[in-house]
Amino acid sequence: MSYLEKNPWFVYSKAEDGIFCLPCVLFANKDNLGQLVCKKFNYWTAKTSKISKHISTNYHQLAVTQAEALKNSQFRPQLAVDNLLVNSRLKEITKNRSIIKHNIADAIHLSGTQSIALRGHRDDSTADPSSNKGTFLALLQYAIRSGDTVLEKHFKESGRNAIYTSKSIQNQLIEILGDYFRDNIISEIKEAKFYSVLCDEVRDISNKEQVSIVLRFVDSKDYIREEFLDFVTTERVTGLAAKIKETLLKYGLDFQDCREQGYDGASNMAAQRGVQGLLLAENSLSTYVHCSSHVLNLCIVQACSLQPYEYHRILFL
Repeated sequence: MSYLEKNPWFVYSKAEDGIFCLPCVLFANKDNLGQLVCKKFNYWTAKTSKISKHISTNYHQLAVTQAEALKNSQFRPQLAVDNLLVNSRLKEITKNRSIIKHNIADAIHLSGTQSIALRGHRDDSTADPSSNKGTFLALLQYAIRSGDTVLEKHFKESGRNAIYTSKSIQNQLIEILGDYFRDNIISEIKEAKFYSVLCDEVRDISNKEQVSIVLRFVDSKDYIREEFLDFVTTERVTGLAAKIKETLLKYGLDFQDCREQGYDGASNMAAQRGVQGLLLAENSLSTYVHCSSHVLNLCIVQACSLQPYEYHRILFL
């Protein structure tokens, strides 16, 4: 009995009247294995040497390891190999999320809030160390110099594909932050219910109209706000009215809640057959108003075009 107590993996079979090594019976490759595995052992006078020789074999030690893993998975699941791997992975994910949230995303958010470009001349590994790599990387290096040991360790120990500073990662985070802020703005607009649509367009080199859509509304604190919604592309202005409705629908906004349209005074926007006329036909409450900022811009341009002597004549009149 003392041998079974000292070696709990060995079990006695009453039917066979002998002992077996349970881990080896379950997990060992049984080819060319004899006593204690495929056959009983009951030569008791030689038990010390036989058991000592058996427990020193590689296949026994491997089988015991596998049996321990099976036992842990049932009775101590926190020590199971798969759970240890999962827990290690979860810790790595938590650490990476913390770095992205409190370092990477914060640097992008700060640059965007201050209207500062993120990237410099070159910000990849081939760039000259003395060159300007941009505000984004400079902010991260400043955080390290200020004592952020977690970020410093992340840069030193992570692989080049896992430091989250590439231009692709920056663009993805910008899109994620943009979607987050846009969702908040849309929630506020839905709470306000009524809104105005402001649009301006410019034609790019490929002859496509790049249109910015801004919504004006009164928020819950009774402040009048103008918030950017999206950029849309159209090949010609005649399709802009449909694009505006399509964009509003995309973000869950009902065009029937629109109470004003604000564009420049160009005929393709302001005419009865222009964008405002097409939208007004579908929502009679969406009154067109010539954009005040555009009117002010026209006044300034006209004033700047006057000759100096004309100013003097006006002053003396």
